[in-house]
Amino acid sequence: MKKKSGYLKSFMTKRYPYYLIGLLILFVVDLLQIYIPKYLRELIDGIEYSNSGVEIVSRVITSIILIAVGIFVSRFMWRIFIIGSSRVFEKFTRNQMFKKLLKLSPSFFDKIKIGDIMARMTNDINASRMMLAQGIVLMTDSLMMGSFCIYMMITTVDPVLTMFGIIPLPILAFIAIAFGGNIHRKFTDVQDSFSGLTDTVQESLDGIRVVKSYALEEERKNRFGEKCRDYYRKNMVLIKLWGVFFPLIELMASLSIAITILYGGKLVIEGSISLGQFVAFSQYLSMLVWPMIEIGWVVNIIQRGRASYKRIMWVEEQKSDIVEPSNPKKADLKKRLSVKNMHFSYPGSEKTILKDIDIEILPGQTVAFVGKTGSGKSTLAKLLVKLYAVKDGSIFIGNNDINELSMKNIREQVAYVPQETFLFSTTIEENIAFSVDDYSQEEVKSYAQVAAIHSNIVDFPEGYKTVVGERGITLSGGQKQRVAIARALMKKTPVVILDDCLSAVDVETERVILESLTNEIKDRTTILISHRLKAMSKADMIYVFDNGRIIERGRHEQLLANGGFYFKLYQKQMIEETLEGKEF
Repeated sequence: MKKKSGYLKSFMTKRYPYYLIGLLILFVVDLLQIYIPKYLRELIDGIEYSNSGVEIVSRVITSIILIAVGIFVSRFMWRIFIIGSSRVFEKFTRNQMFKKLLKLSPSFFDKIKIGDIMARMTNDINASRMMLAQGIVLMTDSLMMGSFCIYMMITTVDPVLTMFGIIPLPILAFIAIAFGGNIHRKFTDVQDSFSGLTDTVQESLDGIRVVKSYALEEERKNRFGEKCRDYYRKNMVLIKLWGVFFPLIELMASLSIAITILYGGKLVIEGSISLGQFVAFSQYLSMLVWPMIEIGWVVNIIQRGRASYKRIMWVEEQKSDIVEPSNPKKADLKKRLSVKNMHFSYPGSEKTILKDIDIEILPGQTVAFVGKTGSGKSTLAKLLVKLYAVKDGSIFIGNNDINELSMKNIREQVAYVPQETFLFSTTIEENIAFSVDDYSQEEVKSYAQVAAIHSNIVDFPEGYKTVVGERGITLSGGQKQRVAIARALMKKTPVVILDDCLSAVDVETERVILESLTNEIKDRTTILISHRLKAMSKADMIYVFDNGRIIERGRHEQLLANGGFYFKLYQKQMIEETLEGKEF
């Protein structure tokens, strides 16, 4: 696990030469700017005290034009090196953060909202980028330009006048320190509020059909309005703080100019300094005013960047509940799967979901998990593919503890269709072939036929090239489930888990699909999870769950003959089918 400075340290290790070159060019820019007041002083004093005014004007104008060209080229170059590097940081950080999110276990996403993640991936990364771009540039520029100006004011004009002119600088430092911490805290509040706002938008749009079907547009509008007001209020607090900060900086800068006019004008009248020196000093002071103002910008940008960087690194510091072994063994899912006396609770919860689970699944077997909703069936399926961590000695693949095996290797050998069917916003063909790089259209069609979705697909105007909407919203629930089954089968893995993935189709369609699956899965270990018992009648072994325990096990006929929980549940479903006028 990287420390808090992880992303920044990794980035700067590779990109620091670019920053050094950029800062060196920035040094040249500031150095060139310092010579402009010097030439103006020569021009004014030369015209006043010399007879060769035309020559001086020509030489000074030529020099200033050359300096301007040098500044133009140099400013372009430092922007390439520094601002360009900050964009590299933006790309690097966004990629690293996305990689981290992919590695985190499902329990992380159980406790954080997608809107919050999106805010960190956008606003926070942008604020961090600004810290490494404008933040570094303004800080370096203010220090160098300020130092150059003070040096030139002392050596070419008057030390005492310089001392009076820079009196406000210590006050500026105090203001920056006093305001910096508050800006940091207030910006963190703003970003947290923006996360809530983003999440509300994302949630409302994801569930827009539910919102409309329940006529809750007004309620969602009011909720969004409250989030907007909260974001506005916190922004206004920050803006007011910032609004006081910058005028104070400008007040100190103006005070310097006033002191210069009062004391410097007196020195010109007395003849202690020339008019050209006074003009040059005024120019240097004007150039010094901007670094003074830059202090305010630097504090604001860096404090915002620090606050955002902490929010980014919070994600990096999160640890997956599933710890991969240092030397993981390869999993062989063609071997026996067994669960021994397992108890399980979800991370952060004290409720025990599974209790005393003891099962054995032989290679090539078709096993069914049945029971009421919430009895633990789906939880066990998730544990078998290592989506959540279990204690050592709980689950075995062959003779190896699952905690000794590679998580990636296990999942590569399992085709898992969860309850919540998810399709990507691409074509139906690409959704089915999602896990396969090299495939033919005939393969896609053959698996679509097994999943009983081919006839629906060919009815679409674009057929298999039909682009489904976000999350597959343009398809019906049953169509999405069958596309997901075709996708799982095309993975051609030794283990297939179908987790209540036919709940959106009728019983007869479910029976047809399961029968068509018979040949396809005959050599694969298959786990079927459903609340419909009739569809599970062909399974080699049925495990009956209730309240987190396995209360019965056996084949369909055996369980019916026992007259227990399974028998009663089966009879109840048959009566419900009869009342609905269905054949059985």
